Amino acid sequence: MDATRPENGAVILGAHAGIADKSALLADVAFDVTPVHLPSGRGTVMVKPLSRAQAMALYGRELSARDMECEMLAGACVNPRFTIGEVKIWQERDQAGQDIMALVDAIMGLSGMEIGAGKAAYKQFRG
Repeated sequence: MDATRPENGAVILGAHAGIADKSALLADVAFDVTPVHLPSGRGTVMVKPLSRAQAMALYGRELSARDMECEMLAGACVNPRFTIGEVKIWQERDQAGQDIMALVDAIMGLSGMEIGAGKAAYKQFRG
């Protein structure tokens, strides 16, 4: 089997690749957390990337930018943690999305998603 063509993006098989341990793939893992310093100077929020399941739960759904933010922040903020209801309150009080957009951009970057402003940041989720 010829799978030694890295120039075309093929996966290299052979002596370097071993069979994945299914129990290791299915084991509960701790995500790395990243501090995000809020531009308002009101502190730091610890965030994690969205899991594949969390990202896929958002993908293709017709959600408003507001609802997308709520679900994203509720799922990725580790310390402090927020409920969707708390994020909605924060959205009402955050000056032009200053702190929230910093968090959204950080979470999207950590999660391997496109980073952008406003609704444009969420267009990739729409079907």
